[in-house]
Amino acid sequence: MVAAADLDLTDIGGVLSGLKVGASGRAVLVDGSGRLVAVPDVGSMLRPDGETLRPARIEELGDPLIQEAFNRIRIAGETRGVMEIDGDRYVVSARVLRETLGRNWWLLLVAAESDFVGFVAANNRTTLLLSGAVVLLAVLMAGFLAWQAYAADRAAHTMRRRQRELERQGAALAELGRLETIADPGDATALRRATEIAADATVADGVSLWRIDGEKLICADGFDRESGGHVAAAVIPLDRSPLLRKNLLAGEIVTATDAASDPHTSGLVPYLDATGRRSLLAVPVRAGGRTLGCLWIEDGAGDAGAGEGFARILGMLLSPRLVASRDHTLAAAEQPMALAAEAGGLPFAPSTLRSASIASERNRLQLREIVRRGLQSDQVQAMRFPQVTVLVLRMADDIALATGDAAETVAIGQIVAACQKAAERHGIRYLKILTDQIVAAEGFDGNPIAAAARLATLALEIDAECAGLFTRLGRPPGYAMGLDSGPVMGSAIGFGQAAFNLWGEAVRIAGAMAVAAPGGAIQTTEATYALLRDGFAFRARGAFYLERLGEMTTFYLRGRL
Repeated sequence: MVAAADLDLTDIGGVLSGLKVGASGRAVLVDGSGRLVAVPDVGSMLRPDGETLRPARIEELGDPLIQEAFNRIRIAGETRGVMEIDGDRYVVSARVLRETLGRNWWLLLVAAESDFVGFVAANNRTTLLLSGAVVLLAVLMAGFLAWQAYAADRAAHTMRRRQRELERQGAALAELGRLETIADPGDATALRRATEIAADATVADGVSLWRIDGEKLICADGFDRESGGHVAAAVIPLDRSPLLRKNLLAGEIVTATDAASDPHTSGLVPYLDATGRRSLLAVPVRAGGRTLGCLWIEDGAGDAGAGEGFARILGMLLSPRLVASRDHTLAAAEQPMALAAEAGGLPFAPSTLRSASIASERNRLQLREIVRRGLQSDQVQAMRFPQVTVLVLRMADDIALATGDAAETVAIGQIVAACQKAAERHGIRYLKILTDQIVAAEGFDGNPIAAAARLATLALEIDAECAGLFTRLGRPPGYAMGLDSGPVMGSAIGFGQAAFNLWGEAVRIAGAMAVAAPGGAIQTTEATYALLRDGFAFRARGAFYLERLGEMTTFYLRGRL
């Protein structure tokens, strides 16, 4: 049995055109002599030959890749593999159809290797992208879990710290409860202990209690943790901080992380700068629906919420003290007394001693010493001034003081010139150079507060001048100053043109303050602090033993309010 079929070559071309070999592959049917039998584009298979058409040869197809592949298989025979043509790699399949069709026809398939490798590469890229996404997701998940662990650890740390603070504050409240006279305005020791306990409980650099007196805040007690000292009676006008006044009177807490930039506390900058403080928590102290004062926590390191709660409880404990002090005014003026009366009835009224208000026990002690020695008027020829403020500038760096060149005065000359100019500006009438010290004094006219203020201003200006000078010399501050207010003696001494000279307890103590002060500091006694506390900022330093009077508190002068 024999079967036959009539197959049109255009049909074969259609089959080839529908055959997709990779992205750019092609297929042709060609006989052994190179004549095209079928191609995907049937129109390119025939060429004119006179008045007839003939099959095109493979070289006339215009496809050098097909032509090169055919030339190679004519030599190599049937093949299926990779050929490198013009530097590119191609997958070539050539099969003769002699056994199938009984003709010497070749089916030639050519495709770029990248068509097949590209598929694999595309799959690899997809796989890599998916892997990268999985890795990224894993990293994000790990980061999230790590953040959760960190947050949990931080929360636990915060809870432990808060627990320690609550325990510390609970112990502090128990200790405050044992102060039986904490509400007694007459017991200053209990108030000082209360501010010390509060500073420990809130881990604050300073804690102070202030009472509102009209348009000003008056410090009842302030504790400085670094020095361990206390200050009192400092005055801050409330008109400089209207927002602070408004909040306090309304019973609202004021919290300022940066007091200099906070509008509620910017008016307090001179005070806070002078004490070296940056942050402030002001808690109103109220009783009977009225604000009587406030409790300040300066540069507290504990939890703000816990500090506020503790300060409110302490304010309630201290409020009876402010209630008792609200209508109480202290007599500020001291009654003048004559020297004879104070001296226990001296039989003379020495004209050389000025009558003055006797403001301190030191003054009375000196007068008693005059009487004890049995001195008469002709034996006390020097003038006695009951309350003079004395400033002593001590210079300790001998070599730095001698530094200078031809273009400038030596360092000590610059310091002396600055002192003289400042003394002239502020009307300081007594200025002496004694070896490595400069002594200035005022208060001969019986106005001790004004005199002390002029000396304090002079000290601050000299401090700025000396600090700049030693900075330019590249040396640490080789100077210190001391201030004291008390009785002195004075007299014109010397031959020919006599010079007025001062001596006495205030001069010696001011010198001792300068000797005991660290470099670059201005140390004052409690007597000078009492005269200056309303207009200048101080920081308590500690205790100083004064002969005949015992222990007293000393202060660092920090600036003007």
